[in-house]
Amino acid sequence: MQVTMGVLLSAGRYQKLLAGHWNGWRLRALAEERNLGVRTVVAHPAALSGGLNEGYAAVPTARGWHEELVRGLPRVYHNRIVLPDPAQARALRQLNGDQHTVVFNETNRWRRQMVYEMLRALPETRDLVPPTQPYAGPPREPGLYLLATSRRAVRDRCMLLQRDRRGVCWQLDPRGGLGKPLSLPAEATPAPFSPGSDWKTVLISRLDRPPVGPQGHVVEWRFYLHREDQAGAWTLAGAVAKEDIVWEPGRPALTWRVREALLLTFGRETSSSLEDTLSSSALAVARNLSLFLPGIAHLATDFWVNREGLPILIDLTGHYRTHWLERVGDYSSLNRVLEHPARFARLVTRMGVAKLDVDFGRSRNAKWS
Repeated sequence: MQVTMGVLLSAGRYQKLLAGHWNGWRLRALAEERNLGVRTVVAHPAALSGGLNEGYAAVPTARGWHEELVRGLPRVYHNRIVLPDPAQARALRQLNGDQHTVVFNETNRWRRQMVYEMLRALPETRDLVPPTQPYAGPPREPGLYLLATSRRAVRDRCMLLQRDRRGVCWQLDPRGGLGKPLSLPAEATPAPFSPGSDWKTVLISRLDRPPVGPQGHVVEWRFYLHREDQAGAWTLAGAVAKEDIVWEPGRPALTWRVREALLLTFGRETSSSLEDTLSSSALAVARNLSLFLPGIAHLATDFWVNREGLPILIDLTGHYRTHWLERVGDYSSLNRVLEHPARFARLVTRMGVAKLDVDFGRSRNAKWS
């Protein structure tokens, strides 16, 4: 049985694809068609939203990407549009509403505040999420705080603050020390958020302890998760610890396998149990978030861990970077992550919509083959 998987890109990225970008992706798509029986066609949503069972799309060939008229459009689509504009969003909704199509990973970058509210609503993940609120001046209570517009460029768009009992705010050196006191007025704008910062998007999260990592470095403990190929249950696809916040300019960020990083940070006695705790926490986040956003098929979670071994969820994304797995040489996990959309499309096509709970608000009993 051959399956055709549609991949949705923005119109701009689609044109770049036709111009010869992402050759590695083309070669992988050809290999997936040969080895997995999954053919890939790439389009932007507006080209598919006319109500006809045909549309122009790019297909991978031995010589490059080639645009052609595809008759008999795919039933299953992998969405790779990160921030759709209004026209793309309308086209995506129309495609989602079709009773005969499934779009998985319907959003690829979630607002932290929205995600935190979802996860804090359920007991299993409530304690993994730091208390977070929109920025309204420097913190007024003693404690440790993270300020961030987003986690995408955390090196230059985030700040750790420590407020002492005298009311003075200190900028925290992530290697363990305190910088110069900021002594900020209540409505001041601390660097690095000015100039040009949109303060409507800045969030401040209260943390209970500073994050730690191997050799004194602050790291993100990243876990890649996806719906398993046989039954659609969430499973761990790979994990890596990567240096976070700051590092010396021009030096590649340090990267470790999670087990190695935990051993270096916490020692042999507790590293194994912490690995189990982090894995369980990542799976809990995936399961709970998919209750609110059922079209998610894969995501990556980033945790900080304090000296007591307690994890805090810092970020998650559905359009995740995979080069960290390549850096640590975990090629088996890398292959599982890269092949997953094709395997999941095959699973959805063979098993039907309702069995996997990835339908977008449609009847749980509606199933097609």
